[in-house]
Amino acid sequence: MLMPDALQIMTWREFGFLSDGYYRAEQLKWLHTRVIATMIYNQYHKKPLKPAEFMPLPIDEEGEVELVSLEEFENMKKAWRLS
Repeated sequence: MLMPDALQIMTWREFGFLSDGYYRAEQLKWLHTRVIATMIYNQYHKKPLKPAEFMPLPIDEEGEVELVSLEEFENMKKAWRLS
């Protein structure tokens, strides 16, 4: 649990790490729940389902990442002045 005094001395970067860690922990809990529920379902049905078919989760939609071209990357570097 995050106490107010810890939040006041925390940097934005530390807060980002903390919130990312919390989000990932929650995702793992839901993945675990989904696997158990799917196993129970598959015991009593003739047609077995995959966990993603049984209980779709937002994490399932996080898939492909669109990469930028080298030219776009160079333009971003110039815009951000990273040379």
